[in-house]
Amino acid sequence: MSKKIAYFGHDLGYWDDLKKRFINTYHKEQFDFIDLKVDESNVNHSIYELFKFAPNVVYIDIKENDKASIDLARLLKKINFFSMVPVVALVTNVKEVMNLISDHLDFVFVKGVETHDIVYHPFMFKFPEIAESEEFAMGALEKPAPIKLKEIARVGYYGLSSMHVETANKIESGKLIEVEHHLPSDHMATKYFTVLKSGSEDIYYGSRYWLDLEYLYVDPAKKEDGSFSLNVEDLSEDELNKKLKLGKSLKKWVNENASYGSRKRTKLLMVDPDMSYFEDNKKHPDTYDFVFRINEKFDSEFKNITRIMPDIIVYSFPTFNEDTFVDTEDEDDKKKNSNPLSLDEPGKTVDVEGLSESAKKLEAFQRRQDAIFSELITRLKSFGADAPYLIILNCTKYTSKSFQDKYSYQYALVNPNKIGMNVLAQMIHQLEEKRLQKEEQDINAKIAALRKKDPMKYAKVNKTYFDPPKYFVSKKDEMSHALIIRDASLVEISESTCFFTTKEEIGYGNYYLTHPFNFAVKIVPQEGKLSVKEGDTYKYHGLIHAIGEKEKMRLRQFVNDVYTQHKKDEREKEAQEQQEANKRFIEEKEKARLEAEAAASADSESDGEKSSAQETKEKELTEDEKLMQSLEDTASKK
Repeated sequence: MSKKIAYFGHDLGYWDDLKKRFINTYHKEQFDFIDLKVDESNVNHSIYELFKFAPNVVYIDIKENDKASIDLARLLKKINFFSMVPVVALVTNVKEVMNLISDHLDFVFVKGVETHDIVYHPFMFKFPEIAESEEFAMGALEKPAPIKLKEIARVGYYGLSSMHVETANKIESGKLIEVEHHLPSDHMATKYFTVLKSGSEDIYYGSRYWLDLEYLYVDPAKKEDGSFSLNVEDLSEDELNKKLKLGKSLKKWVNENASYGSRKRTKLLMVDPDMSYFEDNKKHPDTYDFVFRINEKFDSEFKNITRIMPDIIVYSFPTFNEDTFVDTEDEDDKKKNSNPLSLDEPGKTVDVEGLSESAKKLEAFQRRQDAIFSELITRLKSFGADAPYLIILNCTKYTSKSFQDKYSYQYALVNPNKIGMNVLAQMIHQLEEKRLQKEEQDINAKIAALRKKDPMKYAKVNKTYFDPPKYFVSKKDEMSHALIIRDASLVEISESTCFFTTKEEIGYGNYYLTHPFNFAVKIVPQEGKLSVKEGDTYKYHGLIHAIGEKEKMRLRQFVNDVYTQHKKDEREKEAQEQQEANKRFIEEKEKARLEAEAAASADSESDGEKSSAQETKEKELTEDEKLMQSLEDTASKK
C-alpha cells in the first residue's frame, strides 16, 4: 500500500526537495503525493479534501501571519481521524513555534537547506519499523547532565484561589510543582503551586488530564535540609504580609476580568463518518458560541465522550456501501447473530444463510451499527444526570420512540434526514437557556435554605458563593500558555535525536529540554515501549525539532564536543603522563648529577686524607732519623 504524503503551501521547490528525499530514502516504498492550497475563505473545504485523501503525513507550510494555515493546523489535531497522523508545520522563523506545539502539532520545523529530520521524524512517528535515518554521531555523556524538562500546559481559567490547566500527565494531589506562567508579578511572586486535584474528563484543549493548581503567591519557606515547607507559619513576617497583599491583588484582578458571557458552556460532539460538515459548511467550528468537536467515528471505549463530556451528541448514520464495506465479524459472532430479527417485519427472523452476498453484507452492516448503539448507550447511561442528548441523523431504521424503547434511553432523537447547523445551533441555545434557568433556580433555592437556617450568618450570601468568579482566557492569549518544570537528565544526544531520563513516568507528546539550549522533543517508543526502565529512572527517546539553523550548528558543536570528549580525555591523559615522565627524567638526571658530585667530593676528601697521612709519616721518619743520628753521635763520643 502506498504511503500518502500531503503538502499545503506555495513553495513547490521546497516540496520537490521533500518528495525527492522520500523517494531516495525509501526507494522500496510507493508514494502518493498531493499538494494542496489552503482555502483562506473556507478552511473547512481544505479539511474535507484532506480527509478524502486520507494522508499518512501532512505538511503545512505556514507563512508569517498566515492565519488560515494556522487555523487549519489547529483544527486538524482536534479531529480524531488526524490524531495519529503526524501533522508537521513548516515555518520561516521560531516566532510561532511555541503556539503551534501547544496546539498539539506533532512537529514544527524552521525551513532551511537540510531536510533529513523533516522527512525522518514524521516517518519515525508513523512507521517506526521502516523509518531510516542517516548515521549521525551519538554523543554519550560521561555522566548524565542534569537538565530541566518543560511540559506543555494550557490554562483554561484563573480562579480566586487556583488556576485550571490541561496537561499531558496526571500529578497527584498535594504535590508541590514549579510552573512557568504569565501571571503579572504584582499578583504572583513565585513559580511554585500545589496540586489541589486532577482529572481526565471535561477536557477543552485536547490534553489528557486537567489540574487545579493552588496559588502560593510567594516562594515556600525552606527547611534546613533544603526542602520546602508548605506551612504558612514558617514564612517570615515580611513574606506573609506580601502573600496577603498579592492575594488581594489577584482576587481583584480575577473579579475585574471574570466574564461569564465569554465562556462556552454547552458542548456539541458530532460524529460523521463522511465528515460532511466540512463539505457543506464554511463556518469554522471554533467560531460558534458553543464548544464544537467533530470526529469521523467513535473511538474505542468511547473515551473521547468522557474527555469532552458533551451536552449533545449528533451521530450521522453511515450510508451502506457494498463496495467499501468489509465484514470484520468473527465466526463466533456470526453464529451468535445468525437468523437475526427482520429489519422490515418485527418479530420475524431472517435466514442469513439464504441471503445473497450483498444482503449478507447489509445484515452485517446493520449488526455492526446496532453493536455501536448498544455500547454507546451503555456508556452514556453511566453519566447519570449528566447523560447527554443523542441525535441520530440520516437513519430510517428507527424512529425516536422505537430507539428509546429498544435501548431504554429517553434522551434520544432520531431523524431520517440530515439537519442543518442552524437547526442544531437553535437546539443548543434552547438547551443552554433551560440549563441556565435551572442553575439559577437551584442556586436561589440553596441561598434561601442557608438564609432560613441562619439569617444573620448567610445574609450576604449570593451567587458567587456557589459559583465563584473565573477569568476564562482566550486560547490566543499568551496567558493561556504555561510550562510545568520537571527534573531530568540528558544521557545521549545527536543532531537529530536524544535520550533522557526522568524519575517519574511521563506520557507521549512534545516537551522542551533546556540543555545545551531550549529545544523541543517528540517522544517516540523504543523497544516497543514508551520508556525503558533503568534502575530508578525511566529512559525516553526524543526526536529533536523546533530549532533554527543557528541552533542546529550549536547542537552539532555540542554533540561533537561530547562525542570527542573521550579522545580529548585520552590526549589530556597522554599529555599528563608525558609531563610526569619528563619530570621524572629531569629529577633522575638531577639526582644522578648530585650523586656524581657527591662521589667526586668524597674522592677528593679521601685523597686529601692520604696526603696528610703521608706527610705525617714523612715527618715521623725525619724525627726518627734525627733520633737515630743523635744516638749515633752520642755513641761515637763514648
